[in-house]
Order: sequence, then C-alpha cells, then structure tokens
Amino acid sequence: LTFLITWGIGALYLLFPAQLVALTRKDADRYHPLFVIAACAPTLSAFAVVLSLRGRQGLLLFWARYLDTGIRLRWYGVVFAAIVLLGFVTRSIQQWRGLPTPELPFGWWSFAPFAVYYVLADPGPLGEEGGWRGFALPLLQRRLSPLWASIVLGVVWSIWHLPAFYVSALVQSGFSFPLFLSATVGLSAFMTAVFNASRGALPLMIVIHWAYNLSGVLVALDGWYFVTNATAFAAAAVISWWLRPGPPVVDPIPSLASWHRAI
Repeated sequence: LTFLITWGIGALYLLFPAQLVALTRKDADRYHPLFVIAACAPTLSAFAVVLSLRGRQGLLLFWARYLDTGIRLRWYGVVFAAIVLLGFVTRSIQQWRGLPTPELPFGWWSFAPFAVYYVLADPGPLGEEGGWRGFALPLLQRRLSPLWASIVLGVVWSIWHLPAFYVSALVQSGFSFPLFLSATVGLSAFMTAVFNASRGALPLMIVIHWAYNLSGVLVALDGWYFVTNATAFAAAAVISWWLRPGPPVVDPIPSLASWHRAI
C-alpha cells in the first residue's frame, strides 16, 4: 500500500507533469499536496492496516505510541544535538577541503525557530516513521535479527524513495542512489538499535529522522557526505548495541495493559 500510494503519485507526475500542475494549480515541489501525501504514505498505510486488522481500539493504541517517550526526555536532546553536531562537523570538513557548502538559511540565534519550522515543513519525520519504525520494523524483527531487520528495512526505505530521484524539483534528483542506499542502511541500523534500547519509542525515531534531515541543510550533499554518514551511523549502531542492548520490539500495537503500565 505504501509503494502503491507513493509510486502511483510519482508515476502520475512523470507521465502527466503539465496536467498535474494545471489541475492542482501548484508547481511540482516538496510542498505540493500530492507529494506531501506521497511522503506520508508509510504512516497513512500503517494507520489503514491497523484499523482494518485491529479496529478502532487498535488504532487508538497505535496512536498512543506517539505519546510514549520510552526514555528520559534529556536523551532526546542528546541524540538530536549529536546528529546536528555531526552535520556541522561535516560542513566544517567540507569547507576545510575547499568544497562548496550551502549558505545557512538561519543565523546562530535563529537556529531553534528554524529547526521547529523545519520539522513542520518537512513531511518526512512525521509522515514516515509511524510506518517504517512504528509498524514495519517490529514485524520484521519477529522473523529476523535486529541487524538483518534494519538492513532489509533500510533497503526497502531507500527503494521507496526512487520516484523522487526522477523529479527534478526534489533534492533527491541530484543524488547517487548507491551512496544514498549506503547512508540510509547505516541510519536504519542506528535507528533500530535506539528503537530497541528505548523499548520502541516512536517519538525518538521522529526526532532522529528530523535531526538527520535538518543536518542535510548544513552541508553539500555529495558523495563524501553520504559515505561519512554511512560510516558514522553504522559505528553509532554498533556502539548503541554494545552499551545498551535491548530486546527486539516485535509488536507494533501494544496491549491495553502494557499501555496502562507505561503511563
């Protein structure tokens, strides 16, 4: 269902770009309403499947996971800051190597408002994580080890993005897919390790995705960036599994009793 929605919208744009723009009276960019729906397909699909299989109570329990922080809130700040700091370090290294870097769209004193704006403007973190980590990952971990589950999900996650590589108005159109794949699999491994360590904290997955996309604003999205990210997040995954190994989370919908214990 996720691929049907996203790839279906992508196919419509590739086959009928002029008609699509004329019909919606909106240029084809990341803020186009159809592209926003395409970006939110993983979570929308998860909602639909949960509703069909578990009914309204199951859907409410699934939504309740957005309120379960899993770990202390200070760790959210630590994880967010670490990922954004990696972006600033990468930017500094690119500048030191004489590579062009984008002009920052914020001043030092306006970073926090820009970060809040970015999570609202970018449909990825909120639109994807309910589907990828909230629903698909627990099901994969029923049959696979966390490592293999994260690799499989990382590959699927990357392939799902393919239509964006053919839309010139989207940033992915300038990426190398193999390098994008390597970075996405590395990020997936790190998120799986943190997901299990935090007992399946969906809000933390949204924060990681938010910070990762935000760090992309700071740097030139070249091959060196993707290789650096793939290496850094793969190493972070190993460290996370070593410092705080957690049992695999295998149920996307917690029982009512477990939710009552959590609160």
